[in-house]
Amino acid sequence: MCSPHYVCGAVLRSGCGSELCGTPVLTKDYGAQTETVEQFKTGVRCHTLADYCVGIQMALDGKFDRAYIRERAVRLYDMAAVGPQFECAFKSILDIFNGANGWYSPVSHFAAVDQASVVVADEASVAVADQASVAVADQASIAAEAAAVAVADQASVAAEAAAVAEVAESK
Repeated sequence: MCSPHYVCGAVLRSGCGSELCGTPVLTKDYGAQTETVEQFKTGVRCHTLADYCVGIQMALDGKFDRAYIRERAVRLYDMAAVGPQFECAFKSILDIFNGANGWYSPVSHFAAVDQASVVVADEASVAVADQASVAVADQASIAAEAAAVAVADQASVAAEAAAVAEVAESK
């Protein structure tokens, strides 16, 4: 999914939806995407048009592990992972109206979130440990390849500019 928009709001969730389908996300490098897109693993956070071109080429070349993208998104955005966070928020809002003194309530609802985080973290730690060494090597090779593509693109642009200048001088 290529999402170069510069709008903050509800449209930012489309990246998470794409990741849940195993689709890499190409997007800007600010806002929610800095947290949802794992650079060169689940997509590319871009700064320039050339960055988007590199990301598109990586997708065309099959550089993204679609199964990993989906598994990571399910782990992070599945209802089992975010449900306790919503429950905490809803209970905190309910405290405003149920006589628990709202903002000044002595009750904290973070326990449910902390317990769910521990379960999700335990399940994820096994997968992370297995993939850690592969991920470092993959990111290094992807970064090197992206840099090589960028240098090659800059060289071809410079050669083309020189050819145009030569034609202009001959006239």
